[in-house]
Amino acid sequence: MTLTDALQRLHAAGRIAAPWRPGMLLEEVATPGNALWRHPMRLTEGWPEPDAHLMRVVLTDAATVGVLMALLREAIRDPTAIATPLRSGAWSVDTRAEGYDHWLSDLDHRNRHPHRPTEGEAIAATLIACAEEVGS
Repeated sequence: MTLTDALQRLHAAGRIAAPWRPGMLLEEVATPGNALWRHPMRLTEGWPEPDAHLMRVVLTDAATVGVLMALLREAIRDPTAIATPLRSGAWSVDTRAEGYDHWLSDLDHRNRHPHRPTEGEAIAATLIACAEEVGS
């Protein structure tokens, strides 16, 4: 499952209000017969929702990472979720709310939320794991 698929699934399940938010930086995905267009676009208020199959989220953009964290907090209904760097250099997502800390740890044990090399990748992996838990 891709991050865009996960965001749409979380939206369809009523876990997040909208899969796309102003401030997110997106770039076009290469498709058969269509080379990757390397001109990212930042979503602003009033723009139409992008085609999820043609766009991907830029996980290295600071504003986008902040939007993804807000979406994760909304999806798990926990404002205490944070991404933290580990001594190994990897990143992990944790929460302090009762019950959810166990839930995120449980995802770790099932290898559905492994540590990731960047903050954006850790948040994206957690959103994907959350969407997989919601089901189709």
